[in-house]
Order: sequence, then structure tokens, then C-alpha cells
Amino acid sequence: MELKDLVFEKQGHIAYVYINRPQALNSFTLDTLDEFYQVQDDLFADTDIRVVILGAKGKLFSAGIDVSVLEQGTPQYAIRYIQKLQEYYNRWEKLPQPIITAVHSTCIGGSVENILSCDIRVSAQSATYSVPEINFGMSPDMGATQR
Repeated sequence: MELKDLVFEKQGHIAYVYINRPQALNSFTLDTLDEFYQVQDDLFADTDIRVVILGAKGKLFSAGIDVSVLEQGTPQYAIRYIQKLQEYYNRWEKLPQPIITAVHSTCIGGSVENILSCDIRVSAQSATYSVPEINFGMSPDMGATQR
């Protein structure tokens, strides 16, 4: 499996998944989501993995979705992107292994939704969380309000 935006490692019964786009604040593009889907498919199939650790490389945990992706396409493209994000978060919840998220710093918007779909969240004392959608009268529409 060739990955550009993620690092995926297995050590014994533990799988490590790291978001690795520090130059873009670890934001999610469609390519990032495609890679997450590949990793999730592997985890669904691998019965030797007993736990998954989700983290991030770089200074920020994640700035969430890459909004420039939404600006590039049509409204239908944006809808497809949002639906793909929603399904991605739902797939984390369906994995048979528990997922532990290690948040070392700033976690914004869609990345908050991401960690809420995991089983256990561990935060550094310096970690901060923000859901900026609410500042614009929008609801967090990826499932955060129900998680």
C-alpha cells in the first residue's frame, strides 16, 4: 500500500496511523480520505491487529478538512466530499479494533469530528480543540453533535 498523506505501521498486534501532511496543517483532502479508506480496509481484514493508535506528525494534530478542496469544485463535488467524510468517520466506529487517538496539539473542525469517532481520546496538556463552524451559524455536520 503506497501512502503519501498517511504513515501506516504495524508492530505486533498494534497498528499506528499518522496523519502526515504537516505542510498543510494535516488537513484532509480527497486523497487523504482515499488513503484512510485503504488503511481502514486493511484493518477490517487484519484479525491480528488488536488496537489502533491514531496520531499526527508535525506541530498541529490537524486543521480538519482542507477547505480549498471545497472551493475548487462544484456544489456536487463539495457534497461528495462531505459524504465521503461522513462515511469515513462512520467506518472508524465500525472497526472491530478499539481506536485510541493521541492528540498532541491543536485539533480543529473536521479533525475534532475525526477523534470523536474513535473509542478513546488521549490529550496532551497542550492540546486545544475548536469547532469553528459554530462561529458561522453552522452545525458540525459530520456527526459531532451525536457523538
